[in-house]
Amino acid sequence: MKKKQSEEDLGIMMRGYGWFTHKWRDRGYVSCPGCHRAIVNCPYCHGSMLLPKAQRLLDFTVAVIHDHIECKEGDADWYLWDVSEDQTEVLNNALESTNGNGWIFLTIGSGKAPEGREAYLIHWMIFVNIREREENNGHKSVRFRSTPQSHNPEARKIFERFKLEWKGGRWSIPEEHIWWRTHRFSTCRWVEVEGPNDDTGTSTWESDCGLVFSLSGGLRLQDRSVYYCQKCGGAISEAPLEEDPDDE
Repeated sequence: MKKKQSEEDLGIMMRGYGWFTHKWRDRGYVSCPGCHRAIVNCPYCHGSMLLPKAQRLLDFTVAVIHDHIECKEGDADWYLWDVSEDQTEVLNNALESTNGNGWIFLTIGSGKAPEGREAYLIHWMIFVNIREREENNGHKSVRFRSTPQSHNPEARKIFERFKLEWKGGRWSIPEEHIWWRTHRFSTCRWVEVEGPNDDTGTSTWESDCGLVFSLSGGLRLQDRSVYYCQKCGGAISEAPLEEDPDDE
């Protein structure tokens, strides 16, 4: 077995599930940015260039849920179609994945935050819908502030619910922002919404985060080993069904 084979195997396995991996650097040498060969000794003092271990961490960090965020910026205005084909493909794929979401992070304005510059964190699917609506209304861009000569809308009007707050010298995500609704679950509660079916014995379950799946053969969640939600990543716990007033 070659050296570091286990690290290579782990990375391949985790990335095969679509998960993000970061390999923390062990001791090693700086590489030349041109030929990529290791620089073993300093060309000036001829001392060793061996680096200490970069971080006091284990070999890998693996993120089961990871979001893709494209950063955009404008001064007086921003062109709504300033998203490349490659960026669009990645953001669309993020929506189809069970491991995360896609977002546009937009800052607009040439002044000092927060009066002269604003920031928005916009869910990609909603952004596409807003962009299509504005295009149908004849708008290709958004303005930081409207002028008598401009007919394009202001960012703060069409992206109002995605606006970020300026706190302590940095942007902050408000509590009511959709970001927190997609990332709040450390434990994902599931409720049986249908079943079990008399013929197949299949029950349908729905989670806090909106994922639905079926358990066949009359199985219940507690009959399974520990299970993690494929959409939000939270460890599953079973939520009690609400009492039906008609049953009283």
